[in-house]
Amino acid sequence: MRAYFGGTAEGGVVVSLSKDGTLVTACKGGFTDDLLQLFDAALKKAKAKRSAITEIAVDKGPGGFSAVRRRVTVATALARALGARLAATGELSVEEAAQLPNDAFGAKTPVHPLYAAEPNITISKKKKTWNAH
Repeated sequence: MRAYFGGTAEGGVVVSLSKDGTLVTACKGGFTDDLLQLFDAALKKAKAKRSAITEIAVDKGPGGFSAVRRRVTVATALARALGARLAATGELSVEEAAQLPNDAFGAKTPVHPLYAAEPNITISKKKKTWNAH
């Protein structure tokens, strides 16, 4: 079974599951904070277990710094934890992600995020803590 972590045209996120090139289910949310909850919801809808995931595709951008960073981090961590093969893609529909060729996936594939602009991270002058702008 394949999982896909992507963005939506509305600025949200989508997690889909597919099997043998056919979309099984997709769950959409508003924020990248929802990725793991969406993943669990998709597994529940598909009546599947995490151990069934053998491939994970992730939209590497371009996009906003936090959204891309979270998507790539969650997908990479899950791939490593589950022993799944990973593919870095551009923006795809859930149907296109389901039909990615098997040779697009690799073991421990590095994913290099593509941000819409350079991250602007500075130290707060008031609190002396780091902030992302």
